[in-house]
Amino acid sequence: MAIKWHTEKRKITDLMGYENNPRQVKKDRFKQLAKNIDSVGFFGGIVINLDNVVLSGNQRIKVLLDKGFDEIEVMVPDRALSVEEEQEVNITANVIAGEWDADILSSAFSTDDLADWGLTDFDVGLADEKDLSGEADSPKEPKVKKCPACGELLS
Repeated sequence: MAIKWHTEKRKITDLMGYENNPRQVKKDRFKQLAKNIDSVGFFGGIVINLDNVVLSGNQRIKVLLDKGFDEIEVMVPDRALSVEEEQEVNITANVIAGEWDADILSSAFSTDDLADWGLTDFDVGLADEKDLSGEADSPKEPKVKKCPACGELLS
């Protein structure tokens, strides 16, 4: 049976990080997240279990805490989640489902704005990891792209 979710307010200091959170954020992405929150405000779901463990939104919580937020809205399940459900929520809430349309991005958005908002050429499929590192491609190696969020190979 599907979990039903509702919104509640919680004090940030009552929330706890997910012990097995596989997601990490690099300093530059953390700064970008903070910059985005400064620019457009905080929106987006923080997902917790009934015991206040954050299943999705751990990095946003850190930024909001740094910015002096006291209380935020969180998504709460209608019942305690099993370990397997916690894991599924953690992964599925953080996997990017979909791909950027590079043609629309390049024609409808400013490249500078996209960079300011934290999107790189690699994020939108215009470059691969070798392009970003400055290494030349070997003609014998096929180009392989990995999803920056989950590390899966993209076709």
